[in-house]
Amino acid sequence: MDASGTTPAPACSKEIDDVSQGPQVPAQHGFVTSKGGKKRGRVIEGTIKVLVDIATSLGSFCTETSTKLDKIANALHIAQDVRTDRKRLDDELKKLPLHGDDRLSVVLEMYDNNKLLNIFFIFKDEASRMRLVRRILQK
Repeated sequence: MDASGTTPAPACSKEIDDVSQGPQVPAQHGFVTSKGGKKRGRVIEGTIKVLVDIATSLGSFCTETSTKLDKIANALHIAQDVRTDRKRLDDELKKLPLHGDDRLSVVLEMYDNNKLLNIFFIFKDEASRMRLVRRILQK
């Protein structure tokens, strides 16, 4: 405290004043402080175009990745369905009037041909399933 009763300003008051100027707002060719003082900023030619190109490339990459992941997920789902159907196949064939070797021949054919497996499970009645099995055995 000095004789007037006030505390003298610290030695770093100029630094405090510089910091208190407020945030910098981008201007057309540099930066302008909130108090109106102008500072020169570095201007990099084409920066915005480069950033837009990067963002576009990244967006395309994400879209392509999403599409590929959807295809993989779909393939895994189909593979899971086929596995489930293969597990059920023997139980369903046991319901039909087949001998052991005939049932084995049908199972082997349907394991190799998912289309036949799908058709077999589309049919809900035993008569339709038996017609498909006879056709497979005639090959």
